[in-house]
Amino acid sequence: MELLVSSNQITTAGELASIVRADQERRWRHGERVFAEDYFQRFPQLLADEESAGDVIYSEFVVREEL
Repeated sequence: MELLVSSNQITTAGELASIVRADQERRWRHGERVFAEDYFQRFPQLLADEESAGDVIYSEFVVREEL
């Protein structure tokens, strides 16, 4: 995921949030608990966009409820 982000193919916080949400769901379903805060540390640009940050937090909430 970092390679994709660092290659400048991701240009907006919204695009990054979409990739993060997919990664987050996949990892939770495979037993790897990666929290929204972990993604915010790795990708601080997510916090600069309230909507994208909220999407990542909500995604974690949803996947927790489903499991």
